[in-house]
Amino acid sequence: MGVSYVEKGAHTRFTPASAIRPCIGDGNGVTKVTRDGNRGFSFLSAAALASVSEVAGKVAFKMMQFYPDYWAYTGDASYNPTTSVAILHQVGPDKNFMPPNQSQSLGNDDQCFWALTTMSAAEKRFPNPPDNLPQWLSLTQAVFNTQAARWDRGSCGGGLRWQIIPLHSGYAYKNTISTGCFFQLGTRLARYTGNATYAEWAEKTFDWTYNVLGRGDGNEELLGINCLQWSYNAGMYMAGAAYMYNFTNGAGKWKPRIQGILNGTLQDFFTEPPVGPEHIMYEVTCEPCLTCNVDQRSFKAYPSRFMGLTVKMAPFTKDAIMPVLYTSAASAAKQCSYGEDQNTCGQKWYTNEWDKLWGVGEQISALEVILSTLVDTLDPPVTQAKGGTSKGDPAAGGGGSGIRYNGKDGRGGGVYGWVNSKGEFVPHTPDKKDRVGSIVLTVVTFKDFVEAQLELSRSSDLLNPPAILSLPLLLLLGMLFKVPEQRAKVHPDPVVGE
Repeated sequence: MGVSYVEKGAHTRFTPASAIRPCIGDGNGVTKVTRDGNRGFSFLSAAALASVSEVAGKVAFKMMQFYPDYWAYTGDASYNPTTSVAILHQVGPDKNFMPPNQSQSLGNDDQCFWALTTMSAAEKRFPNPPDNLPQWLSLTQAVFNTQAARWDRGSCGGGLRWQIIPLHSGYAYKNTISTGCFFQLGTRLARYTGNATYAEWAEKTFDWTYNVLGRGDGNEELLGINCLQWSYNAGMYMAGAAYMYNFTNGAGKWKPRIQGILNGTLQDFFTEPPVGPEHIMYEVTCEPCLTCNVDQRSFKAYPSRFMGLTVKMAPFTKDAIMPVLYTSAASAAKQCSYGEDQNTCGQKWYTNEWDKLWGVGEQISALEVILSTLVDTLDPPVTQAKGGTSKGDPAAGGGGSGIRYNGKDGRGGGVYGWVNSKGEFVPHTPDKKDRVGSIVLTVVTFKDFVEAQLELSRSSDLLNPPAILSLPLLLLLGMLFKVPEQRAKVHPDPVVGE
């Protein structure tokens, strides 16, 4: 998963932890906390959008889901214009969140998380874009349509591959988060629109995942299943199942499914002695030994968000979920009193020492879990029939899977490539020259990145120049070691859409 400018540069200001802890669960107190914690994100997003064309990146799309929720919880509309600009910046020419600036490494999960953002905007009645721009619901439907066209029955009987374009190494396998996000997207569209076709897709997706498990090789035989447990997978399926429970008016199969996922989540992703005090959220696979990568350091944000949604959609879960969210939020607050400004959050909420890891992942995780304690203050998400105002388009997305081979819709097989300036299809297979090109592009990209961050650091106290200068070097080294997987873009972008 790639790393964006935003996720490496954001440094969010928090109210001191001593002032946060008494406020957990209190509307006015948490609103103050999240407003304070949000300032750094919004300033950086606005400044970066103005200076860097490829700002959105991979943790940024997950981060943007926070903003419609933040507005709904707090009533603070000051960040709404920036939020809308940031979302619409990434819609791409076919209005399906497949922008050319992300074509090198776009995954189904990346595209789908943007759709969850627009779905949340529709459900929360976040202010709609002007009529001449894509609407929240139609953008969500566009992503669902392109991903439904990629459902791959040819291997393992279904599922979505991780990455979208076969030139990328991630096309070789199917993973839980891509398929799970598609599942949740279907459940939320079913509830919002009342269209049972979305629910049918959702049920088929859940059943396929249950039968296949985690991640498997995308060839004919299922090989190499990865059984590592990640909290955002559990949260994704939990909330999706809760939406189906709500949509089906409590149909029998969904309650035990929710309960099973919830039981596993509480067992696997909340501490018990000797790891730490009871009932504090943690990323069991990588957090204890501090081996989480940048992406994984944001994962706790998503079960925090999705467990809150689960409470709204399936109220019988409230007594099990809310106590662990309160405990986790209070512990997260304690971890947000470090750094030179004493406002920097750490990763391990269950310890009394700072692990000296900071960034968007740590900040957004703390913000989300604290905000989730206010879930009782919100009305349930609206639907098209009851309060929804976002306009939809069931045929949105341009048709097909959104990619091409030999000038046709690409869902597997065929010769993939690009269209040159004359409109001619150019077959392409990455080679050594591409890998050299990747290195050159990486160096150029980070030159621009350093200049942008230095400009930000001169104009605010949000960023620490010495720390920021070290980040591009560390990330550059990581990129160079992963060049064969990068599949360099040394030709024009692949054509998207039909």
